[in-house]
Amino acid sequence: SGAVGCNSSASRIRMRAAQPVAGQRFEDASWSAPHDVKLTQPGYVIWHMDVIELPGRQGYLAIMADHASTTTCSSSDLWIALSSDGVAWHTFAVPVLWRAMASAKRLGSRTWYRAALRYDLATDSLHIWPSALNADNRWVIFHTAVNLTDLVRVLLAATAVDEPAAQLRVAS
Repeated sequence: SGAVGCNSSASRIRMRAAQPVAGQRFEDASWSAPHDVKLTQPGYVIWHMDVIELPGRQGYLAIMADHASTTTCSSSDLWIALSSDGVAWHTFAVPVLWRAMASAKRLGSRTWYRAALRYDLATDSLHIWPSALNADNRWVIFHTAVNLTDLVRVLLAATAVDEPAAQLRVAS
């Protein structure tokens, strides 16, 4: 989202890659030049993200804090995207965690900030640790886990009109 950061009305995702050698710190590895990737969430600004490789599934998964291009980051939801190569990404019509969902309201979350991911191939479980700003202006971190195959199936079937009515059940 550039120098404007949280108040930006657009974002561009660029990727750099590094392959540290044995015993080398990741920060000291040689990094590639940045290049654009095909990752957009139409109508939204991507401003925080985490990307993991999906072992055994041959691809990557990203979780992104996005806000509508007409708002700021204080109105963010969490979305996921899938990629087979890390360059071309598939996004979905609805977020995985959003401010108006019943469990977010129950927990007093005002906005989602960012999240970390872990995937367990043996159980096909996606673990998500999202952070949120609550009604008391305190930052909180949650944990949830979901079967990734089931989650992708639901997200593939969703359309933008489903978002207000969607009440995906996730473990809190």
